[in-house]
Amino acid sequence: MSLLKSDEKKQSVLPSWDDYEVLDTLGEGSYGKIFKVREKFGDKRILVIKQIDSSKLKKNYDMLAEINVMARMDSPYIVKYFDSFT
Repeated sequence: MSLLKSDEKKQSVLPSWDDYEVLDTLGEGSYGKIFKVREKFGDKRILVIKQIDSSKLKKNYDMLAEINVMARMDSPYIVKYFDSFT
């Protein structure tokens, strides 16, 4: 017996694009795009996803360094980093 309505999906254990509804493309840069999204599950928060094209990076180290810096930021003037996925 399923407790979910037929049009509901269960949120995946690891985050993925399937967990978000893309509302708008906010920008595009040399490394990728920025999307305004809404969570499909839970609180249905409005968030921003930065999609990075890792093939354009010199090394994966560049991407990991940016994630590390973003994860440590705690400022009302900087977008809060929550998670990353492939």
